[in-house]
Amino acid sequence: MHTFWRDGEGDKSVASMIRMFDNAELIVGFNLVGFDWLVLKKHYLDKLQYIRHREKTHDIFSRIRDVTGVWYKLDNLLKLNNLGQKTANGFAAITMWERGERDDLQLYCESDTRQTARLGLLKSVDVGMGLFIENNSFGIASALASKRFSASLFDVYVTDAVAQNP
Repeated sequence: MHTFWRDGEGDKSVASMIRMFDNAELIVGFNLVGFDWLVLKKHYLDKLQYIRHREKTHDIFSRIRDVTGVWYKLDNLLKLNNLGQKTANGFAAITMWERGERDDLQLYCESDTRQTARLGLLKSVDVGMGLFIENNSFGIASALASKRFSASLFDVYVTDAVAQNP
């Protein structure tokens, strides 16, 4: 687990996180597209790097929303799937930041990260009303498998095409 701060220095800086994203196979989160990437965009000096990182995004929130048409809160999905609940919310996080309560804010963010990962690793997710969405629609394992399989197909296709048309 790594923590980065917008005013952090060295390996705690947003610039350090951005460099880490360069080597990430997949960047997973909950509402990354609708929130986190919009906030992070101003920290990118290289627009292409920003696009490459967004391209690696697997947003569990938007995948579930796209399937169901419902905007679920992370806390509600955690409760529905017996994964506990969030330790706070976004408004509390803002207050923690304003008060300089970095330790509490870090614990909240780390908990959200763990809970998001636990949700994304479920075989299926209960979205209420007796409806379960399968991992292939929202899950981390399915996203990684799809990415890796697509890459292997591309490699085979390109290698075969080059071999047939030297």
